[in-house]
Amino acid sequence: MAGGSGAGYVVGHYRTTRFSVLQPLHQIPEAKEKTKVVQHNLPVVDLGELLLHSERNTTSNIQRRLRQALDERGFCLLTCPKDSKPGRVIQNLQQSVKTNLFPSDGSAQKNAGRLPTSDSIYVSEKGVPMYKLGYELSEDKVREFYRINGGDEGDCGLSESYRAVWRQGMGLCRHVTDTALDLLTKPLADCPGRRNRPHSGPASWAKEPAAALRERAGDYSVLYAMHYFNNEKDPDTKLPADGVALAAHVDPSLLVMEPFLCPHSRGLQVWDRINNCWMDCDGPDSPLRLVLDEQQQQTHTISLIFGGKALAAQTGIEATLHRVVTGSRNRRIVIYEQKYEEYYPPPSMD
Repeated sequence: MAGGSGAGYVVGHYRTTRFSVLQPLHQIPEAKEKTKVVQHNLPVVDLGELLLHSERNTTSNIQRRLRQALDERGFCLLTCPKDSKPGRVIQNLQQSVKTNLFPSDGSAQKNAGRLPTSDSIYVSEKGVPMYKLGYELSEDKVREFYRINGGDEGDCGLSESYRAVWRQGMGLCRHVTDTALDLLTKPLADCPGRRNRPHSGPASWAKEPAAALRERAGDYSVLYAMHYFNNEKDPDTKLPADGVALAAHVDPSLLVMEPFLCPHSRGLQVWDRINNCWMDCDGPDSPLRLVLDEQQQQTHTISLIFGGKALAAQTGIEATLHRVVTGSRNRRIVIYEQKYEEYYPPPSMD
């Protein structure tokens, strides 16, 4: 941090076992003391309403609410019943991350070497080799990953049963973010209409053939799972002294979706533009849980979407500043980053 008592700047240097990536500079607003977040100010859209806006003739209303949420707060919450088709996919994805990908509760070494790493290297929208797909343990051993390219699944090494869960999760995240992108942007002149998306309606994303999910030209999107160990007793893990596991940054993406939030541990924080403070998205004390009463928390899921720099370039919606802090328990989450080549004209954005 630099800049005296006012706003500061940060540059994040992220290293993997294979590559080193320097995050661009970002300005961090001056933080005030933590402010209580008022429940009715939290932006919430029913996931079914979002996916069915055309059929229900509510397009203008959903478009306005989504735009307002991202403009004013930098994020939007999506809720849906657990017994709905999207709700079941989200629950299956959450459970499979815990049982199939990261069964270890807190050791940095238990999963390393057990899970497959692909020979395919993910090349970003800027043409930069970033990391190998599949499994990776971070060099600082604070977290582990599993990543698949949205445009070409490739040989990811997953069992067929989990691959089916992953494809359904990919299809849902893609459909949700594509629907939101259509509401927030106008089709580009060089890519008229919908982007090679045969689906329409609330559930047809689940019926797309596997080939349509595996390969889409110019799709740099990534669906990945993360496991933060948050285990200070593990001798192989050195937790950051300042409690910040991932420095404040904005993503280069269009939209970012987290289909479920961790219920038991702190982690993701977004910059609250209304109250000028960092707001917990994960954990039992997160104000985001206020969108559901105690009974609804047992019957509904909460997803989170926010925007990156590519969306900002197209819409003027400010990219969402966020970071990750260490928690008291292990944290497993899934993130989908939406990136299409037509939104990254050369020279590519830094």
